[in-house]
Amino acid sequence: MSSKELIWDTTLYPCDYPKEIKKTFFHLNISNRKKFTKWINNISKNFSENFDWWLSPPASRNPLISDLHKQITILETLNKVKKNFLSIEIVIHSNNFKKILKEWSKKQKIPLTVKLKKKNDYIKNKLIPIKTFIFNSFIFIFIKCFIKKKHIKNNNKITLIDVFQTDFYKNKNFEVLTKNNQIKKKSIYFCPTFVIQRNIFQILRIINSIKNSNYIFKEHYLNIIDFFKCFYPRFFHQSLKRKFVNYSKWDLKSVIKEELSELKDYPSMFLARENYYFCKKISQKEIKIYKSINWFENQTVDKGWNYGFRKFFPKVRLIGYQGFTHYMQFMNTIPAKHEEKAKIISKEILTIGKAYVKMKKEFFPKLNVKVAPALNYQNIFDKYNKTFTNKILIILSGIKEFDKKILDWTFYFLEKNKNRRVMIKAHPILPFENLIENENSKYMKQIITYEGKLNTILKKTHSVICSGPTSATIESLAFNCYLIIPVLEPCDEENIKNLYIKKNLYSFVYNKYDYNEEIQKIFKKKYKLIKNSKIKNFLFKKIDKKNINIFL
Repeated sequence: MSSKELIWDTTLYPCDYPKEIKKTFFHLNISNRKKFTKWINNISKNFSENFDWWLSPPASRNPLISDLHKQITILETLNKVKKNFLSIEIVIHSNNFKKILKEWSKKQKIPLTVKLKKKNDYIKNKLIPIKTFIFNSFIFIFIKCFIKKKHIKNNNKITLIDVFQTDFYKNKNFEVLTKNNQIKKKSIYFCPTFVIQRNIFQILRIINSIKNSNYIFKEHYLNIIDFFKCFYPRFFHQSLKRKFVNYSKWDLKSVIKEELSELKDYPSMFLARENYYFCKKISQKEIKIYKSINWFENQTVDKGWNYGFRKFFPKVRLIGYQGFTHYMQFMNTIPAKHEEKAKIISKEILTIGKAYVKMKKEFFPKLNVKVAPALNYQNIFDKYNKTFTNKILIILSGIKEFDKKILDWTFYFLEKNKNRRVMIKAHPILPFENLIENENSKYMKQIITYEGKLNTILKKTHSVICSGPTSATIESLAFNCYLIIPVLEPCDEENIKNLYIKKNLYSFVYNKYDYNEEIQKIFKKKYKLIKNSKIKNFLFKKIDKKNINIFL
């Protein structure tokens, strides 16, 4: 037995975990995925007919709103490494999880110190229901009072496409459809969802800009009673009295109930119910739907759309379009068998390349998955001459923890190599200046920031540094770039390995020292064009006259 003490701050990003346990944590995080999904199925059986349960964080398998998978992996890791330490100090967020850890330490007779760190958004989460009510009430009243309802003839069968509307006159994800000459615009309608933004008047201007196009608004079909029903999660009060199946020997009912009482996903729960009542209302109006297309991330909002259509339009062709690459990190994007049984997912799942079909079936081998055009990535198929005018491009993901860690490693490289410069492209949702702290401003002379289109710079770049749940990693490969992947969490390696990409096209780095060495290699060597012309057709599907019909 070792005399060492383990000090583990689990609130840090996984790449910063102690080296004594990091490998074990990473391994278990991947290996327990199927077991975890089966457990979610087991705890869902008592609530399978209750729609509100499926909107709850524990049922989501979404790491952005539920810590259950992470907490289980922490427990399993401690169980694996317990013999290596005489004492353990661990930092966590949850008071209920603290009680579980304390109980474990008593049984194992291991000295354990548990420190609680409050989440930064604790107060903000308490205000979410109020913000949700004010924002959605404003939108509801504005559309009801000032936007004319579009009349749809009962004898016309329409295709209804669910979109998140964040821009004027167009929808980012399905914009290419409106430009295609084959689209019979009169038979296709977009149904917009508006998410909370600080500038509500911007949303009103967007609504005004699209009102005369092929858009129908859910708010036109809901009455005031429907609207208020969307705010009330009836299920949760009942659920707090229920028992839950253990995960292995772990009794996790306290952390499950803690998540059920949290409100951070409240806006999505509202929108999910709004989608459900919208489906109910248009079925009562006898509007004929030929096809429904959902931008499908298998999030809370999607469940309302899919459950509503499967209940009120059981014969309609219900398609879930995953117009993005594969992110293992977001387990919720990979449908499970119990979700199909509960009818909260689409009947058909469309993925944007052959590469992802098998991975989409990880938790449900019989899932109906088809390959469809990669609508947002057609510029990959443009003809161009590859040049190496830019040696290194660092692409940030828009996830603050990821981006700050990559920048920390980049600053280390720049400190060691004062004569080198690198180009960085920030994500639109997280501007570069918001990531730079005063003590790091000294490195700005060595940084070129790029704000243009990603495809333009990738055509001129040899090597790309990118990590996390972002399509930029895969786009870089499609544009014949060498890919350097900082391994910041368990799925960073698996996302690439599962694609069976040739190993000479990428490399992994695990710390700032590896990162520094790998970039130095890029600057010192002369590179020839990487020949991987077939790879883009494996990773992305090109639009043609035949496959575009799947959206009609």
